[in-house]
Amino acid sequence: MWDQFSSVDSRNLVRLQKKDAVKILDFKFEGAIYKVELLDGFHKGKKYYLIGEELKRNFKQENKQNENV
Repeated sequence: MWDQFSSVDSRNLVRLQKKDAVKILDFKFEGAIYKVELLDGFHKGKKYYLIGEELKRNFKQENKQNENV
């Protein structure tokens, strides 16, 4: 399977902080990998890939509702 053996170039890894937010753009392999855009931090605006298990374990979903007053 695709996740058993893979090489990673450490120069392409980004460490996220707890307060950082991401926007999900796309997913691959039935939700196992997500393409995200970083909304906070030093790498704001750049696109990266995030493992689905890590997304569910380390991030919480924020629902923004538009309120017309």
